[in-house]
Amino acid sequence: MHKLFLDIETLPAIESDHETLRHLFDKKNREFDQEKFDEFLQRTNFDGAFGRILCIGYAVDDETPNAFCNDGDERKTLQEFWNLVDAISIAPRNMQYPDYGVQFVGTM
Repeated sequence: MHKLFLDIETLPAIESDHETLRHLFDKKNREFDQEKFDEFLQRTNFDGAFGRILCIGYAVDDETPNAFCNDGDERKTLQEFWNLVDAISIAPRNMQYPDYGVQFVGTM
C-alpha cells in the first residue's frame, strides 16, 4: 500500500462571488460589520462551494515532495492529482468495499 502525503493550499472566493456571500452573511448577522465580513470572506477558502484550490503539494511514500500548480486552473490541478492517484492505485479486490491501496495522509 502506498502512502500519499497531501498539503492542499486554498484561496478565498473570487470577487464576483462577494455579492452572493454578502447575502449569506446578512442572513446570519443582524448588523453589517465590514471587519467581520472581511473575516468571513477570508474563511471561504475552507468552503467547498466558494474556496479555490491554488496547489496540491504531495509526496508518495518516501519520494521527494512535489506539487501540482497551474496558475488558477483548478480543474487541471485536480485532474493531475487524480491521475497520480490512479497511477499509484491497485485494482480493488472487492467492488462493494473498494480498497485502492492508497492511504491518504493530510497535513495541517
